Amino acid sequence: MRFDILTLFPGMVQAVLGESIIGRAQASGMIELNYINIRDYANNRHNRVDDYPYGGGAGMVMQPMPVYRAFESIKNETDAKPYVIYMSPQGKVFHQTDAVRLSKKDHIVLLCGHYEGVDERVLEKIVDEELSAGDYVLTGGELPAMMVVDAVARMIPGVLASNESFENESLYGGLLEHPQYTRPPDFLGKKVPEVLLSGHHVNIEAWKRKESLKRTLSKRPDLLETAELSKGDKRMLDDIKSEMEGKHMNLIEKRKSSKTIYDGKIVRLEKDTALLPDGREATREVVRHPGGVGVVALDEEGFVYLVRQFRYPFMKETLEIPAGKLDKGEDPKEAGARELMEETGLTAGNMELLGSFYASPGFCDEEISVFLATDLEKGEATPDDGEFLTCEKFALDRLTEMAAEGELKDAKTVIGILMTKNKLL
Repeated sequence: MRFDILTLFPGMVQAVLGESIIGRAQASGMIELNYINIRDYANNRHNRVDDYPYGGGAGMVMQPMPVYRAFESIKNETDAKPYVIYMSPQGKVFHQTDAVRLSKKDHIVLLCGHYEGVDERVLEKIVDEELSAGDYVLTGGELPAMMVVDAVARMIPGVLASNESFENESLYGGLLEHPQYTRPPDFLGKKVPEVLLSGHHVNIEAWKRKESLKRTLSKRPDLLETAELSKGDKRMLDDIKSEMEGKHMNLIEKRKSSKTIYDGKIVRLEKDTALLPDGREATREVVRHPGGVGVVALDEEGFVYLVRQFRYPFMKETLEIPAGKLDKGEDPKEAGARELMEETGLTAGNMELLGSFYASPGFCDEEISVFLATDLEKGEATPDDGEFLTCEKFALDRLTEMAAEGELKDAKTVIGILMTKNKLL
């Protein structure tokens, strides 16, 4: 497999990828790595590759022609067009599944941007895919490009000692890897699990799978939603959940019976008989709610959009982030986008989950997810029938003060503002 890296700093990339497993893979001929200095194709006395952006703005932009000439130098060497990836914070976040997918390619070119990025016209001309190392900004695309090469190359047969080396590790199969141990068998009083010393391969593999499921459930439960799980995996997962609950059995209450007292448009009231940890019975009144969503809409100037409305239970006005309840089976992100548009007229180019919380766990099962909406575009609000509200905007710093001083009374709004402030720190 061939990799070509278009970069302003070839020495930086070569120094890293020339070592360890990837270095040995190059030496053995399993992969080919070429480093193309974009400056060599500048065709000016100072090898300048950047210029001021049209329309003004901070920073410099990489010119299209040097990038295109560098790409053409590669293209002219091959019969087929290579697959070109632009490393950019605007790209799709790179995952293990992408590494597996890209390992099937014969020839990959990685374009490393710098400064404020690369002229859009050359990207449109040559790039097949944009990838990002994560939701943060680096000084250039070299580090992400190295990550991609490393992750993809080790998927190529022969690069690692055996396929088992990557097939059993974290994220390859959609789950996190099980814990690993080596000598000595006793370290500071902590011993290696006995099953790993038993020599019983069936039991060892069962232990590894269970620990993988347990670690995924504990650290990355989101992965279980898309992981391919067998019937045995699902049974094992149920056992793990029961074991984890068992750690707090002195706190667990169990439902003995339940009766619906009221079933309305928004909530359902149930009266349950519960078994307490000490064996006694107790009555529990529970409000069932489909769940809700709130949106912190933050514009480029640092202002957050709130809605002012009258809340009947308190017989007073409140200031709140746009919010609403979920329809049955509705995705919270889609619900957030819908509520944002209806209540403020805003649409968001980006919706990011900040977190979720229980609104009032003492008697209600409502869980509210809070999203941060950015890259906003204004439109016309379309409130629900019977919904009367006005849209106002406040500086985020001012809202933080209002939350601390008790001027904001709505829980989801206070939590959403604090989550947003914490994320931006």
